[in-house]
Amino acid sequence: MALDVASEPPLTLDARSFHMVRSVASVVALVSFTVLAALWDWTPAYVVTALAVIILTHSLVRIRVQRPLWGTLLLDMVAVSVALAVFRPPTVAAVAAIVHVVTAPIFLTSGKVTARLVFAGLAGTSFATAATVLWPPTLDWTPLRTALVTAAVLAIFVPLMLWMIARAAEQSRDRERIRRDLEAARRRMEDIMEHAPVGMDLTGIGSSRFVAVNSAFADFLGYTPEELLDMSVPDVVHPEDLATTQWAGDALVAGELDTFQAERRYIRKDGQVVWADFSLSVIRDDKGVPTYAIGQVNDITRRKSAEAERDLLLQLSMGVAEAESSEQAMRSVLSGLCAAGGWAVGVLWVPSAGGLDRISTWAAYPAVDRWMETWDRLEEGQGLVGETARRREPVPVPSIAADPYFVAKDLAAEIGVEVALAVPVLAGRRLVGVLLFLGAAGVDPKEALSTIEPAVSQLGQVIAVRLAEEERDRLAAILEHTTDIAGMSDLEGNIRYLNPAARESLAIGPDDNVEELKVADLHPPDVARFILESVVPRVLEEGSWRGETAFLARDGRVIPTSQVVLAHQDSSGKFAYLSTIARDITAQKLLEAQQQEIIRSKDEFIASVSHEI
Repeated sequence: MALDVASEPPLTLDARSFHMVRSVASVVALVSFTVLAALWDWTPAYVVTALAVIILTHSLVRIRVQRPLWGTLLLDMVAVSVALAVFRPPTVAAVAAIVHVVTAPIFLTSGKVTARLVFAGLAGTSFATAATVLWPPTLDWTPLRTALVTAAVLAIFVPLMLWMIARAAEQSRDRERIRRDLEAARRRMEDIMEHAPVGMDLTGIGSSRFVAVNSAFADFLGYTPEELLDMSVPDVVHPEDLATTQWAGDALVAGELDTFQAERRYIRKDGQVVWADFSLSVIRDDKGVPTYAIGQVNDITRRKSAEAERDLLLQLSMGVAEAESSEQAMRSVLSGLCAAGGWAVGVLWVPSAGGLDRISTWAAYPAVDRWMETWDRLEEGQGLVGETARRREPVPVPSIAADPYFVAKDLAAEIGVEVALAVPVLAGRRLVGVLLFLGAAGVDPKEALSTIEPAVSQLGQVIAVRLAEEERDRLAAILEHTTDIAGMSDLEGNIRYLNPAARESLAIGPDDNVEELKVADLHPPDVARFILESVVPRVLEEGSWRGETAFLARDGRVIPTSQVVLAHQDSSGKFAYLSTIARDITAQKLLEAQQQEIIRSKDEFIASVSHEI
């Protein structure tokens, strides 16, 4: 990953300092050429003196005003040209002016210190040479006069050149410091981007090609950073999300948005679709012009998968809740899981005497409808389904051709089915069905199991509840229609339920609240003590008790019964309530009494006869 650093800016001059140095040079020119004019009686020197006064006045006026220097350079060019024209023909003045015009802008705008020094020296040398060497030959030049003129000209330019050179060196040092700071900032930015825990990518404005990417972004997509730098955004973003991405980029560049954030899909190198929490922002230069777009991605594939599984489970739960039977609930779950998981075939098997029966087949497309022509019944332990029923645990099959239990390998190969997954449906400990899933090579049965198993487990729990409810309803119907006395109480002896036969036998009205009664209220006192002190402790210890007792009806009748008492546990395994069923044995007791009376009478008759004899 590499980021560009801006090139070195050109030399910038402090206008106030420039005019101060220019004022010094003008004063030197004014004094020098005034002295030359007086000593030499050199009339043209007064022209230079007048020009120096103009430049000095201009500098003093501008010294506190920050204005561009191009107007100043133009004034100096005109002044130098006029001064040279006094001493030489206009051609020489024009050449000097051209040199000044060419060198001054290059000097001010060049980004290289060497170029500044070269063009500054060229400008100064051209002026000094024109002033000292190219004088009119008719003038009487003595060594002293030549030295004085040369010194005067150099005195004008040397301070200005030295100041400019010093400024160039100072700004070069500043720029080197800025370059080092920029380089350090670039390295820090690269380190931050490279070691960021989220994926980051940099693209150019108006181009979707990647300029820079970090390792997290490359790992997220399964590419190397070098591979991604030869790619563009449309190569990795899901086609359905590209339009939104383009709209967001245009809105950011136009300033309509500061940042953009959304969830979007990417396509990995292996073809897998992954989800990311994506944010996009724009980097602008000093003038506010967009230069780069920087994106950040945070992998949310697991979260999206969990949400999809949650939605699927919710949908399946609704289907199960609306189903009228356990078989219909299993069909609903089978079709939902097949459609969501991309399976080709789904088959529902239910246990029957000595094996399993196929009661439903789901097919994704007509080519696999032929699976409906296969076995309708499997014997116990036969095939993958039989083996799953025996194990009572899921059996993933990555290769049907290599599986020892699969019995329809030829048909599977013919219709393109290569993998399988068999999952038992358990209602508690009871096997109520086996779901068989068949798919092409792209489906991973082991990975699919993580989604299917919770749904099937929930299905089994719902079926277990339904079976329990059905059993409870059957028992309730039996209790409601039996002629035996049946009832329930809590461990404290409070009555919670009496069936109609119990109410009738004990003379309790149908509208009477039995929960106001206690166990002791339904038995004679001695029987009640026996039940509470002996029977209940034994039931809580052994779980049940059977024996003969008696009930006491409200009309005073004592009803002898043969009674069974059971203890029941709650979900935590603790005893929560007691139930009983008792059969009226009044007729049996009367018969026994009659038999005893007959035996007693017989014994008395035999005793009487024996006595007479």
